[in-house]
Amino acid sequence: MDEDDQVFERFSDFMKEGGCKESFSALIDCIEDTRNMAKCKEHLPILKKCMDDRISYYEPILALAKAGEDKALAFAIEEIQKENEPRGVGDS
Repeated sequence: MDEDDQVFERFSDFMKEGGCKESFSALIDCIEDTRNMAKCKEHLPILKKCMDDRISYYEPILALAKAGEDKALAFAIEEIQKENEPRGVGDS
């Protein structure tokens, strides 16, 4: 088992040990059946609400997700600002 598989297995165990085992398992089952995350998007708000309702247990995962969102937003803002900067003569 490679490192990614081990990390996912630990994550999966953590998720299943909390109160959101059913909604997490439904998402994973959908992904395994369809091999397409987009087809399983209806499971995400259910899982997120479940995790929010059990914040004391799932806070570490939610904090990581929030940090990733914040980083992606900061990157997007930086890229937009770069695109909107005036270009000098000869710049393309």
